[in-house]
Amino acid sequence: MLRFLMTISFLLASHSLGLAATGPLFAHAGYFQDRTGFCAADSRLAALDCARKQCADKGGTGIECRNVRSCATSGWAFELLTTHRSGASWQEFHCGFVSQPGALKVLTMICSLRHEATSCRITRLISPDGRDLPLK
Repeated sequence: MLRFLMTISFLLASHSLGLAATGPLFAHAGYFQDRTGFCAADSRLAALDCARKQCADKGGTGIECRNVRSCATSGWAFELLTTHRSGASWQEFHCGFVSQPGALKVLTMICSLRHEATSCRITRLISPDGRDLPLK
């Protein structure tokens, strides 16, 4: 039930914040923080190929680097690292937000719904043109 509510909340928040429609396309490959790839390119295929190559170059295996997320629109994006109280951790990539405050609002909402997490934090903030921004 919690997953359902979280999904509905995320979709509603994403819809109300809108999606950006310009800029490069983003792709993210991998799910371990030290073995992920991120690329911004003019085409979806170029971004995906680049992200998979970066993941493999960092030691990711074939199956790890096939775990890919791409965005039909760029907009603001972030990577999120969650650690469950069992010790398991995973990384997610969310993109397509019109504004930085909108992206961070969704991040806050996602983390607030993860009651079993010992840690839920942003590891990367990406501008609509594909630049990494410093985390504060």
